[in-house]
Amino acid sequence: MCDEEIGALDNVTAQSARIAADKQDRIGFSLTNVEGTMLRRGRELVKNSLDWSGLDYKFNPKDDQFEYEIEIFG
Repeated sequence: MCDEEIGALDNVTAQSARIAADKQDRIGFSLTNVEGTMLRRGRELVKNSLDWSGLDYKFNPKDDQFEYEIEIFG
């Protein structure tokens, strides 16, 4: 997904998601879905300027441990 295809905050149902700095995927990072969590992607524009974009996990606050791997590419 790219630019306007990414909503304000959407659940990722695929095995993984990645954020790239450009359409050629020259630099960025990816996260995989972790069992028991919800991986989300989001993006927001403020006054025609990119305010933020990213990936995050939503998980049970009662969990006392959470592990994940981040893949950096570029």
